[in-house]
Amino acid sequence: MPTGLPSISALVDQAAEVLSATSAYLQIPPYETYRDACKVAAKDICTTTKSSWHLLVLTLTPLVIILKLLTHFFLMAVGIITEHTIKHGFVAAREGCIQARTGLSWFVAWQRSLSNAAVAMELCIVAACVGLYMLRRYIQKYKYIERTQRWFERKRRAAIKRYDEAVQTVSETSVLLALLLPHLLYVVGVVTLKCAAPWLLRYFAIHAPVPTTAIISLWIPLVRTVSFLHRWKGNASEDAEEKDGEKDETETTTTTRKRTTRLSTGKVADRYVQATMKSTGNATSKTKKQLESMSADQALRAEGMDLLQYWVVNALLYAFFRAVSVLPVVRNLVTAAATTAPKTASRWAAPSKPGRISALTSSLRPTEQFLKETKLIFYIWLLYLPTSLTGAAVTKKRTKGKLVKERVSSWETKIGSGDLNRPINILYKRFAPIAVSVAVSSVQLTQEGEPSQSGKQSSIVWRVLAGLMTKVIGSIRSVLDVIVFTRIISPSTRDWIVSAIVDGAALLPASIPLVMPRYFTQFGVLYVSNVVPAANSSIAIDAKEGTSMARYLRYWVIHTLLSCLLESFRPVLAWVPLSTHATLILWAYLQLKPVTE
Repeated sequence: MPTGLPSISALVDQAAEVLSATSAYLQIPPYETYRDACKVAAKDICTTTKSSWHLLVLTLTPLVIILKLLTHFFLMAVGIITEHTIKHGFVAAREGCIQARTGLSWFVAWQRSLSNAAVAMELCIVAACVGLYMLRRYIQKYKYIERTQRWFERKRRAAIKRYDEAVQTVSETSVLLALLLPHLLYVVGVVTLKCAAPWLLRYFAIHAPVPTTAIISLWIPLVRTVSFLHRWKGNASEDAEEKDGEKDETETTTTTRKRTTRLSTGKVADRYVQATMKSTGNATSKTKKQLESMSADQALRAEGMDLLQYWVVNALLYAFFRAVSVLPVVRNLVTAAATTAPKTASRWAAPSKPGRISALTSSLRPTEQFLKETKLIFYIWLLYLPTSLTGAAVTKKRTKGKLVKERVSSWETKIGSGDLNRPINILYKRFAPIAVSVAVSSVQLTQEGEPSQSGKQSSIVWRVLAGLMTKVIGSIRSVLDVIVFTRIISPSTRDWIVSAIVDGAALLPASIPLVMPRYFTQFGVLYVSNVVPAANSSIAIDAKEGTSMARYLRYWVIHTLLSCLLESFRPVLAWVPLSTHATLILWAYLQLKPVTE
């Protein structure tokens, strides 16, 4: 047996000592202690589980009872509904079958009672309906509607081209005749229609279920004006957003330049330079969009100016004919004749003979039919007569071009620039200076800067009044500045008071009828509601100011709606004392700038 090796018992004892020392160091409990602790823990877990389950049962028992009751009643309701639905549905289906059988038997009996011609007519109607449906499908498939529209567009362009050539030929002989050619053609068409089909013109002027003249002269321009104001407001908001975006872009470009100076010449800098190049490309595309938006803004502004010109012409015509209709003798020429003869005071009294002037005006008095037809023809001519396009056609002509251009330029200098042959432009060029001269106080007192040409032709009295009013307004403004400094009123209130005084200065001539009877106050109402805003609108058109244009377009919208309201309540207002004076004050209030701006 080898010597020097430890015995097995010694190794075991040594391992036991090491394990006992390790357990003593790690504080491992003995088996008995660990077993007792596990028993106590298992007992506590069982006790906790029982108490938790008891608490859960106590908590959920009412909810379970409520759910049982709800489920029970829900199932009962579903059962009752299902039972009655099946029962009544069966009854309804049976009744429906009976009704269908009765109706089918009645239809078969009715068809048998018809003659062969009636049956053939029914078959033709059914075949026509089916054929129309198939024709609609066929037209939609092969796009005949689009083809017809394109054909009509080609024919229309060819007709316009031939018309332009005819106008060009006429303009080589006489430019005046070329300018009057569309108006002469319109007169010829109206006379032909009146001679060939007078019932058609009479129907649209008098007997139409919808008042055609009111729609053409009032409601269509009103809808166009409201649509324009909506688009103008959206365009203004978009412009403001674009300005804010441009400010942000300038800030970002300055920051990018600073960053590019700080970056190194590595790959990151190259990528950043490429990104900045892309941003410059986007900037060029944005400039193109800005140019397109500028052209759209110009077209929108031109549309607003055209609408404002129409409202000026319409207001002045209404004011003129309304003032003439109020005059004692002249009103017989613009008002319709009575359909029935006036009754005498007594059957025994001798009929009074009219004077010579009244007899002459009564003989010249038009009928109601004539006035309504003339009004319809006039507004169609005013709004829908196309321009003859002589200027564009003349420039394309090679032969005798210089002579014709000289004639056209001479007529342009005589009549004025713009669309010469449009009726709105023609009447506006004639009526606007008259309105400005009549409302010369509004021109001088409400507008700032140099006076216009019509204002320079005003009388010395109005110039003195204008100087006086400027001094009064200046002193009032200084007093209001002191009041604002003492914080009694705000600066916005001061500006409102000053603008109200400036706008009210234009209404000085209208303040005189306020102390007169109703008959004279009517002229003041016409002056305040039509003449003064027409003069201010013409000044806005000459100045080409977008804000003033939008302001007076809003006024004309309010003017139209309020005029219709007052016209409908005229019989009631006739019995109200001082109703005309109140109407004059209302129109004067609408003239203030804060109301319509």
